[in-house]
Parts: sequence; structure tokens; C-alpha cells
Amino acid sequence: AMIFAVLHLIHFIFLALTVYLNQLPIIPVKIIGGFLAYVLIIGYPFVIERIQKLVFHLCYFYYVGFVMGMTFLARIKGEFVGASAEAFHFIGLGLILFAFIVFSYQISKKA
Repeated sequence: AMIFAVLHLIHFIFLALTVYLNQLPIIPVKIIGGFLAYVLIIGYPFVIERIQKLVFHLCYFYYVGFVMGMTFLARIKGEFVGASAEAFHFIGLGLILFAFIVFSYQISKKA
């Protein structure tokens, strides 16, 4: 989880620089969900051991996955200014959907 957090912190820095240097419009309603996902990703490694209830881990996994999926979908639909859809976005969306299916199946088997 720590490597995931560090990589996303680096990604956030590059994302912020891209927005700043390219003077892209910031629409608060559109970025609140992603910002919350970044906060959760960066904070999760520090609290993962203290979380006792499975429901909180599930909320983290599904929320962050949902935000990533919606980001890929927005890219695919052409809703990002200055960024076109690439094969990676289709692969990423497919991997997220696959992870949701596999993880949900594994959790349901344990319940």
C-alpha cells in the first residue's frame, strides 16, 4: 500500500504541474471526488493496520477503484481537455472492472 501511495503522490504532483503549466480550467465539482481519492490513497498505508472493520477496507477499495474507473471512462469519452483516449485507458478500465469482479467474488466466498 505504501508503494501505491508514493506513486500516486508523484502522479498528483505531475498532474498539478500539468494543470498549472497548461492553464487548464479547474472545476471544483469535478475534482473533489478525485482529490478525496488521492487523500485516501496517501493516508491508507498509515491506518491500514488499525482498521478493524472490513467495511472500511471495502469502502476504500471500491471508492478509489470507482474514481479510477470513472477517470478512465472520462478519458475514453473525450471529456478531458487536451487529452485523447489511448489503448491504455481501455486496458485500465478493463483491469479495474476485472479487479472488482475478482475481489467481490473472493469477499463473497469468505462471507
